[in-house]
Amino acid sequence: MKFKVRQEVMIKRNLGQKRGYSKSKYYYGGDLSDVPLGTKAIVNEIMSSENELCLKLKNRGGYGCLHVHPDELSSNKECEVAQKKLYEEQQKKINSLLDEYLLENPAVEKKSRKKIKLFEPKFNAKDEFPVWIRQEFPKLKEYSKTCKRYSVLNKRIKEVEKAAEKAWEGVEEATRQGNRFCHRDFLKPRFLGFYNSVQSLLSKINKKQCVVALENLVCALEVSGTEMFPYNEQTLFKV
Repeated sequence: MKFKVRQEVMIKRNLGQKRGYSKSKYYYGGDLSDVPLGTKAIVNEIMSSENELCLKLKNRGGYGCLHVHPDELSSNKECEVAQKKLYEEQQKKINSLLDEYLLENPAVEKKSRKKIKLFEPKFNAKDEFPVWIRQEFPKLKEYSKTCKRYSVLNKRIKEVEKAAEKAWEGVEEATRQGNRFCHRDFLKPRFLGFYNSVQSLLSKINKKQCVVALENLVCALEVSGTEMFPYNEQTLFKV
C-alpha cells in the first residue's frame, strides 16, 4: 500500500520479528512501550526506500517521530472511519451532559443554549486557536488564576488537544517559511506542558493542572502575534 506525505495514518501492527527483533519491536526498531498500537500519526517523509516511512506522532502532540514499514500502518479510510466514530461518541456525551444540565435548571431558556463550535481554522491555525479557546472557554483565565477545576474544559479536553495539534502544525509551517526560530523555541515548551497536563487529567493524576497549562499556551500564542515579539524578560514574565 502506498502512502503520501502529510497523509493521516494509524499504526496497526508491529513487524519487528521479521527482522529478528523481539515481539515488542517495530520493523525499524521502535518499541511498543514507547509507541503503542493505535497511535495516530502523519506521514512526515518517505525515505529513499518506499518501504520506510518517517511518521510524526499525533498522540504525542506532534512532537515525536517513528520510522515504520508501510505494512505496519492501517489505510487512510480505516482511520477516517475510526475518527468519525470517536467524534460521534464524543458529541453524544456532550449533548447528553448539556440536556441533563438544562433539565436540572428549568429557568434556563432554550435560546440561551450555547452552540458548541468546532475548531476549523480557515487560514492560520496558530493564530485562530487562541481566539477559539477564548470563545469556547470564556472563564479559562479566571479558573487558571485560582487553579480550580474547569469542568467544561475537562469534558472537551480531547477535542482541545486535537485543536492544539493543529495549532502546533501552524507553528512548524511558519518556521519552514522563514519566520524566526524563537517562535518555535518559545512556544514548544508550552505545547508540551499542555500535552503533559492532558495526560495527567486523563490518568486522573491531576484534574486542575490542565486549566493553567492551557492558559499559559493561549497567552504565549497571543503574544506571538503582537509587537511584543521577540520576547523580552517583561513579556516572558507576563506570560
